[in-house]
Amino acid sequence: EDNGLFTHLYNCLILFQLEEFRVRFSFISQCKVIRNINTYARTKTLAQGFLDMALFTANASQMKHLLQQGPDTQFYYFLFVCLGISIGLQLIVAALLIYKASKNIECDDPEVHLLNNIVTGLILVITAVNVFITAFWFTSPPLTATDPKFMPVTPADNVALNAEY
Repeated sequence: EDNGLFTHLYNCLILFQLEEFRVRFSFISQCKVIRNINTYARTKTLAQGFLDMALFTANASQMKHLLQQGPDTQFYYFLFVCLGISIGLQLIVAALLIYKASKNIECDDPEVHLLNNIVTGLILVITAVNVFITAFWFTSPPLTATDPKFMPVTPADNVALNAEY
């Protein structure tokens, strides 16, 4: 009988401790957790948007450089089309991310899951297109004396440059 009484007291003690724990940490509620999930999702979407902007800026710079080099550049049209596709898809992803950030993930909405899958798929396509852009990108050939952009450096220019330092 002592063994049964001991077990009963032990169980009561555990229930009391669990109740005390629940009361002490009652500020952790279902709504608080869901709000934290929404905050996390919004922050993640914002970070994804910043990465998208960085890639967008790099592609715009590459497009500018490509247009400055002109159509005589090797793979010009291929790179032009790839950069256009990449920039266009990035604009679509940016619009989808803005729309996605306005959604509440508290409810298990199939639209949010579909939107997330579409954004992920588009980012995969953008990554693949940018791999091709990088693979076929060119380096500017060194300037030669016959190139109209070539400006020879004279000994006087060297003296002036050294004087500045």
